[in-house]
Amino acid sequence: MQITQHFSTPFWMEPLTFDYAAVAETCIEIRDKSLHPNRVVSNKGGWQSDNLNFKQLIDTYPAFVEFYREFVRAVELVGRSIHPEIEVTTRNAQVWININERGHSNISHIHPGSSISTVVYIQVDEDTGAIVFRDDYTPMKHYPKIPFPSTRSLLRPAEAILPTQGMFLAFPGWVSHEVQPSNSNLTRISLAANLMLRQRS
Repeated sequence: MQITQHFSTPFWMEPLTFDYAAVAETCIEIRDKSLHPNRVVSNKGGWQSDNLNFKQLIDTYPAFVEFYREFVRAVELVGRSIHPEIEVTTRNAQVWININERGHSNISHIHPGSSISTVVYIQVDEDTGAIVFRDDYTPMKHYPKIPFPSTRSLLRPAEAILPTQGMFLAFPGWVSHEVQPSNSNLTRISLAANLMLRQRS
């Protein structure tokens, strides 16, 4: 039997190595120095920064130099996996920091206008909440629910990914996703970014 795949959705994961503690401490410092108490978008509780960019982070906070080098390395792998002539741009990326405590979560949302959305987990544990992606293919909602075993399935309507410290996760910006409430006393810290694709010159 011939089997082909159509309309599949790529997700990219790569472990990043940087000074996790220093970057986490820097994120807390940025929150504490912020003129705005919180930006509320999809977050229920916690703190989300205003939009930042990597240049201002690197110029102001040395801990982000190594972080950015690792981030670019992962992003280049994403671009090459799509096509050798595709570049994922980071210089003008929209970047923001998320800091959450026990009980905080994010409701289901997408990232309009973003080719590739990313999140890097700076400080997490097994109880700080999984990120859950949902298949929004509308006609599927009108068909009987299919029972699935505990193993992965191409037809599963949702997929939960449990973050680990240093994990880089990238996905198309149009994929619906949410973050489950944290059940941990550890402060969950992540940095998210919206990236664009362009042809290499």
